[in-house]
Amino acid sequence: MFTDTSLQPGLVNPSRNDEHLISGFALQLVDYLTRQLSRPDLAHGVLATARRFKSLDEDEQWKNLPATYLVFEQYLVELDPCKKFLREQLREIVKTRFGLLVDALPEFSLIFQPSAKQEVLLCTKFLSAVLDEAASFIWGDLREQVRVTGLWLHGSLQDPMPPLVQACVSSVPKDDHGWVALLKTFSRSMFLLFQRRFGERSTSGIFSRAYGQIADTYIALETFPAVIDLLPEILLDREKTALFHLGRIRKSVTERTDQLHEINEQLLSKNKELAVMRAELNKANDRLELRVKQRTSELERANERLRGEIDERHRAELALRLSQEYARNIIDSSLDMIIA
Repeated sequence: MFTDTSLQPGLVNPSRNDEHLISGFALQLVDYLTRQLSRPDLAHGVLATARRFKSLDEDEQWKNLPATYLVFEQYLVELDPCKKFLREQLREIVKTRFGLLVDALPEFSLIFQPSAKQEVLLCTKFLSAVLDEAASFIWGDLREQVRVTGLWLHGSLQDPMPPLVQACVSSVPKDDHGWVALLKTFSRSMFLLFQRRFGERSTSGIFSRAYGQIADTYIALETFPAVIDLLPEILLDREKTALFHLGRIRKSVTERTDQLHEINEQLLSKNKELAVMRAELNKANDRLELRVKQRTSELERANERLRGEIDERHRAELALRLSQEYARNIIDSSLDMIIA
């Protein structure tokens, strides 16, 4: 489990414009992650990453912070069976302790988004990188279309879609998964469009360089295969294909884990309900036993009274019999005396 101490004085809600403070906060994050290593003597690669990060200037640190954090995160959760729980716990602690970095650096905040939103943001960044790479090749009517599309990708997904994107889809998606599917279709269509304009070699170079920019930073994210899914088949080498299938397997396992977790939660809820019902049943049994004891005690007292009455009646009958016999004996004796 990860330790979580209170924030240091002077680091709560600083100005986002204070670049030196943000940089210092990033260094503190790396130091915090380093302290979580249970066996630093075995984490040579992770510690080397931390040393490289600390040697960079501020601008380079901000660019490399997401990749550096993901190196630590992957190492910290890789050997534990509860990977998903530990990853969520670590991210929640970082969002709490180092919220300034999450809020101020968009490249870093992407890591802390929900999975579906992560996929959309990753796909958007990849296509934006493609358009940036293609800027020097574009001419004529395509230049304005690409410019507007680039602005749309860099802005809000709620804005009206540019014609270049509208040509790829028939309707506006209603959820994040729909947007990922839209961007996948748009990526394939854009590759074919660029291929007709620039040739296969130049277009492959544009997409490969854009992929490299995203992979350098976010390849350790569990949602990164969404970016691989945007690549045309011609650019999918064995390593990318393996990573893509690994991502699908990981996603399937995660979904199954979520289902099992949900089932477990339902079972726990049912167990709680059964425990409550069992407690109520025990109370009812206790009340019933108490009433039975009380009733039994009343019956025993009634039986005692009844036996007493029966004994008293027997004594009365016996006394009556003795009295009758005595009277009869007297009468019998009196008749003899009278006759005599």
